[in-house]
Amino acid sequence: MLEGLAEKGYGTEQLREIGKLIEAENSDFYDILAYIAFARPPVTRAERVETCRTEIFNGYDYPQQEFLNFALDHYVARGVEELDTAKLPQLI
Repeated sequence: MLEGLAEKGYGTEQLREIGKLIEAENSDFYDILAYIAFARPPVTRAERVETCRTEIFNGYDYPQQEFLNFALDHYVARGVEELDTAKLPQLI
């Protein structure tokens, strides 16, 4: 979907600029697009993680939860791009 938007002139840089305009710098592109399409207030990555933390950790033991915390901290700080399969080995 992002590739299709980029072809139409709405690439990641343009979406980031829109995010700044609507004070959604700490939200995902999904939230920016939902704001544009449906006037939905953006949710920050931190809010999303806190809302879903119990569900995310359900069924995992402590060492696995520690890894999930590590990954979620990076997601909150930098976004989903930080968890790309090409970058993840370097983070670990």
